[in-house]
Amino acid sequence: MKVIMVASLVIGAFGTTPTTGYNYTGTYMRLGIVALKADAGDTNNGNAVNCNTGWKRFILVKTLPKYTTLDAKNGALNDLQGACVNFKAATILTDLFDNSVDKSFAVRHFTNDNLQYKVSANAAAGCSSSWVDQATGFTFASYATGQQACGMTLGQAELDGTRIEDSSANGITVQATLHVGKKNIPLTITGPFSDAGCTILNPNQFANYPLVIPLEASAAPAPFSEFALSTTGGVCTQWEKDAAADNAYSIMKAYVTSTTGALVIEMGIGAGSVWTNMGSCTAGTGSGEYKITYSMTATGNVDRCQQAYNHSDVIIATTFFKIDIHPEAAGVWASIPGIVAAAACPECAASPASGVHVSTLMTVAIALIAMMM
Repeated sequence: MKVIMVASLVIGAFGTTPTTGYNYTGTYMRLGIVALKADAGDTNNGNAVNCNTGWKRFILVKTLPKYTTLDAKNGALNDLQGACVNFKAATILTDLFDNSVDKSFAVRHFTNDNLQYKVSANAAAGCSSSWVDQATGFTFASYATGQQACGMTLGQAELDGTRIEDSSANGITVQATLHVGKKNIPLTITGPFSDAGCTILNPNQFANYPLVIPLEASAAPAPFSEFALSTTGGVCTQWEKDAAADNAYSIMKAYVTSTTGALVIEMGIGAGSVWTNMGSCTAGTGSGEYKITYSMTATGNVDRCQQAYNHSDVIIATTFFKIDIHPEAAGVWASIPGIVAAAACPECAASPASGVHVSTLMTVAIALIAMMM
């Protein structure tokens, strides 16, 4: 034991390089939804022939680790930030700000080689009840960024293995794209709340959404490449409403500003919505127009409950949103302010001992003598 202690003293005394920063890297997945029977004008019952084109909605999700079992009592509850997707059983998925959701799902690693992913359905919204692994999920040719697969079932019999459907045969064709070992911030955003402590939910509007914010670019087949967080964009998650109904998008996006430590999340639907790619979009100014800024201090603190503004930076009264960051990504942020230097103190005289130093050799010698006594 003494040898180990001496070795650690020597290593420490002669200067190993300390860790100066921390970046969370992990696997996330972009789900591209092609067709839904619930959309007006869809005569294929959501059974798109090709999942490689015609996407109507996109969503980024964090993948859950591999579990032997998955239920409400195990560690999955600590992994749901950025992973839990709510939906409505009658129509499978819903548009942004639809608070009528009653089910949820997450995608998790299923095999040790990371090539197969199960879709795990939850009996309640918010992944708050019991889990049931579905018959199929996604199978990839290799565990690498840019790999894609069609698949996913949810709760009911599948017809051909390439879509999910409910009891009314409302189907979805889903394209999954892997992004492996990439820097990101996985979180869940919940709201709106009516109080500054984010304790009183507005039951008429309440919803929560997974949000994975890429901190570095990640190449994949078009249009599934992800962009690094920037002042112009970084993550654009699209829920497209039926084009035949209102020709509008519902959009969630995240970006940074010139203020160090600030992270902005915007949501919007309807008028003014523009979708270009995963790194370029504009949230609309119709219903559900929210802009929330979260800031990290130099000490690493983030006030997770913030009041919402509209896109013209006008405060929206009694409207607050809370973020919950994945535990493994604690301390990870878009940018962190430096500690402000202390003001000069002309009256403070230097200590006489300020120029006295103990050499590395003497440090080790003193330690050895102390342990032999």
